[in-house]
Amino acid sequence: MAALRRRGFQAVDGPPVQQQLDVVRDGEESSFAWLARDAAGRLVVGGGPWAGEPYPAGMLDWPAGRIGRVCCPIISPAAQIEIKQMMPVWVPGRPRRAKDAADVARLRAGLRNRRP
Repeated sequence: MAALRRRGFQAVDGPPVQQQLDVVRDGEESSFAWLARDAAGRLVVGGGPWAGEPYPAGMLDWPAGRIGRVCCPIISPAAQIEIKQMMPVWVPGRPRRAKDAADVARLRAGLRNRRP
């Protein structure tokens, strides 16, 4: 978090920090999820109340991202869409958020406009 703070990011409330770190800078939110692999090698939630639950297949089939010299995997747009649409199903009681619907629309538009 210190490297992110030096670049103007601030932590915001979100899922348990053992599961995911949510930050904001200039009004734009970013999330960093802790990942792990299970005994079968599948990508799973790395911590928090859902530790060990599998993520969507192909979730990290996307080019890595970078902030300064820090490089990290990026969740593919297809997996982001699945997660945002399915979270209220996977986590009963979690409301559908207008932000998620807007994010899904933005992700779909970006995929439509993406050149191979």
